Amino acid sequence: MDETGNTGENLLDSAQPIYALAAVCVDEERAQQAVASALRRTEMRELKFQRLRTSGPGRRNMLTLIEGLNLDSESAAMMVVHKPWMLAAKLVDELIEPRMLATGRQMDWYVSGTAKEMADVLFALAPRSLGDLYRELQVAFVALVRDYSEESAAVFLAALQRSRIVCANEEMLELLSIMIDTPAELEAEFATRKDALDPALTALYCQAGRWSTLLAKPFAVVHDDSSTVRSWAKEFEVMRVSRERTGEPPRPETLFAGEIEMDLPTMLESISFVSSEHDERVQLADVLAGAAAHVFGVLTGVKPPDTFARDLTRLGIADLIFNPVGP
Repeated sequence: MDETGNTGENLLDSAQPIYALAAVCVDEERAQQAVASALRRTEMRELKFQRLRTSGPGRRNMLTLIEGLNLDSESAAMMVVHKPWMLAAKLVDELIEPRMLATGRQMDWYVSGTAKEMADVLFALAPRSLGDLYRELQVAFVALVRDYSEESAAVFLAALQRSRIVCANEEMLELLSIMIDTPAELEAEFATRKDALDPALTALYCQAGRWSTLLAKPFAVVHDDSSTVRSWAKEFEVMRVSRERTGEPPRPETLFAGEIEMDLPTMLESISFVSSEHDERVQLADVLAGAAAHVFGVLTGVKPPDTFARDLTRLGIADLIFNPVGP
């Protein structure tokens, strides 16, 4: 696996609005041959999407590489995240869900699709109905979740109150009105949270779940070195040990809740980390992550259309994207 567009919990980074995590499941010899062939067409020591995409020959090199690999859904998968939409969804999930839980409506709220509908409404309406205040609300929310303090809570509550006063759209105002809005509620939700806004964890969990279901046998992940993923790899280890203590062999499992269908990472045995220059499979994942992010950026309108995105789509990159997080 390898990722692109990683800005951690900073979902407001306008220069990198798309995050992608790519996974490839190919044997080492096939990967080595493909990468060696691509490197012979460059002066690079390892394949890097961001460097290759800056020139016509580099883009053609990647298209040749991807076409030659002839990947399908059993050998590659890309998880993509539209950060502006994810931030809107987090405003709903983190600030409205506690109220749903308190009234006993949490699962109905998710199962019915209402939570996702609210995220779509917030993403679409907030910029128009709040203007510059939406940016202020976003900035205050991100600061609150990333590094909770009484001061950051007070700044967020002030931004929320101003937004409620200014908002003239009734649908948008209803969403703002049911968000948690007391210092005690904010402290309960965010005082002990860690990496709550980081799309890398969502993507890794979904990838591990997908491959658990697809492979239906224990597997290991080799990941390009990542401090965030490295810190959370221990949590996956705890999950694995907990399952082993039941005495039952692991098996693929899927959570169903209304329209929600989530494959669980039950077959993941371990996560190890390498420098991409030492593993051709990770270099392939780097190229695929960049390709998926580029295509998804064009599809969602955060990047202008270009012939490279068209050619990548023709080669099936969009078909290898699963569980996209975005509008």
